[in-house]
Amino acid sequence: MNRIDKRALVDDLRAQLTRDIAVLTQAALSITWAICGVVAMVLGHGRGVRTLWVGGAALLGVVVLKLFFVELADRGGLFRIVSFIAVGALLLLVGYFAPVPPTRREIEKDVLPEGGVA
Repeated sequence: MNRIDKRALVDDLRAQLTRDIAVLTQAALSITWAICGVVAMVLGHGRGVRTLWVGGAALLGVVVLKLFFVELADRGGLFRIVSFIAVGALLLLVGYFAPVPPTRREIEKDVLPEGGVA
């Protein structure tokens, strides 16, 4: 191997490493945002704060859009597959454990007037 071939090999490896780091960063960002959205939705459900739940749902919506428009541009790779599976699992979990909290009107309808009978 001559000096030029070694230089080309090093440049190719550096470029591949840079691409892998970029893909890994995008996958980690998607998973981190999804976890933050799920935490906001679970807290919103637990505390009955609908706006917090909606904020978490909006963040999850941004993550799903990012997955389709940013990470699908990368045609393959383990990192993309892992991020899709992780975000999908988080969406399933939040749907089960943290449904939408009731609105104030729904809460007021459920409260019985004083002396009222169910």
